[in-house]
Amino acid sequence: MSTSDLIIIEVGSTLTKATALAGIGSGVARITAQAQALTTVAEGDAMLGVEAVLGRLRDSLNGAPLPAHMLACSSAAGGLRMAAIGLAQDMTVRAAKEACLGAGAVLRSVHSGKMKSRQLKQLLAEKPTVILLAGGTDGGDEETVLHNAGMLAQSGLQAPLIYAGNKECAPEIRELLKPYAGEWTMVPNVYPGVDELNILPARQEIQRVFSIHIVKAPGMQRLRERIQGQILPVPAAVLICAEKLAEQGEEILVIDVGGATTDVHSVTDGNAEFRHMALEPEPRSKRTVEGDLGVFVNAEQVMKETEGGDVQGDIRDLSPLPDAPAQRELSLKLGRKAVHVAVRRHAGKLVERFTATGKANSLVGKDLTAITLIVGTGGFLTRLPGAAQILREIPKPFDGRYLLPQPKARLAVDRDYIFSAAGVLALTYPAEALALAKTSIDKKVLF
Repeated sequence: MSTSDLIIIEVGSTLTKATALAGIGSGVARITAQAQALTTVAEGDAMLGVEAVLGRLRDSLNGAPLPAHMLACSSAAGGLRMAAIGLAQDMTVRAAKEACLGAGAVLRSVHSGKMKSRQLKQLLAEKPTVILLAGGTDGGDEETVLHNAGMLAQSGLQAPLIYAGNKECAPEIRELLKPYAGEWTMVPNVYPGVDELNILPARQEIQRVFSIHIVKAPGMQRLRERIQGQILPVPAAVLICAEKLAEQGEEILVIDVGGATTDVHSVTDGNAEFRHMALEPEPRSKRTVEGDLGVFVNAEQVMKETEGGDVQGDIRDLSPLPDAPAQRELSLKLGRKAVHVAVRRHAGKLVERFTATGKANSLVGKDLTAITLIVGTGGFLTRLPGAAQILREIPKPFDGRYLLPQPKARLAVDRDYIFSAAGVLALTYPAEALALAKTSIDKKVLF
């Protein structure tokens, strides 16, 4: 009999991983084996890499039969190319952006106000894989979102469209979208009231669309037929895992440095001291993806970044799996800079504004000063020797600008590289997912 109950497969852009788990249903799952192989989407069939990693997993289990129960996440198709369209840049558009990024999508374009012909042409040229249409608080402005819905309906675009705007004009939206060439759905408003965000329904719908989109990558349809449930985007899975840990009383920051991007996830309400200064509402759970910060594909862009100090080296020496000393040294320099820049882009800051009563400080963005736990995950921070020490440089005493985690924040590494798998598992087995995540960061890696 198999020693495992379930397998979670992650098809990444470079590596395909498989994790076998036992104890499912007991509340305390444990890892029985892990394996990895190169992703083979570029070779025309993702299942070649999946079959290779399952073979290695079987070897690790001494030939025991693998369980039929499988779950999966992936970033192999490059993520969803999202377009967000809303009413005002600092209100409904921003809420739509938070929903997109929290769902694991890559936000390619943002439009506010009534769309013009040139903006529609730009959207057609960008070929988004999904469109999020928002606009107006419930009972508020209707004219803008109705205009935009009409433009999209006649555009010829076939990308799935999600309406997450003013609920009062939903009947008119349904009529306007009847000619739309693609699939469209409705979810609750992402910005139902002033200073009120409701991004979870839109996020979940984007993830559903992703599970359909991902099978378009070569061979992924066959994987879809092998697994149970939907294929989650990897970044969305990591954020779900962070949210489970935050339910235990943590205010958490998770950093994932990859070859092409650096993702930063935070789950925190911020410090009460700064909350009244906020100019705009912030979601408790937030993800930012820095598409120009990666230690392999985007190494050249990292070297050009002015923040975080200069990086010297020859990027021709780089490898997605660095093993030579020169490769490791350059990767560490690039990773340090990527973390430095990405966390500051994610963090909010205090800005001085002039008001009727004189100068006053206002908070713009996400306050990270209440963070209690910083975790590094992903291949770079968990597998490259010395990379985890970069986390030490993140907490900073408040300097009057960036609202960064403070020195009292604890540091940890996802030593089992399990956060994405735990996020997938959390949808059906939340207790087991939490146990996996807590075990991974509690193996004497707090420092």
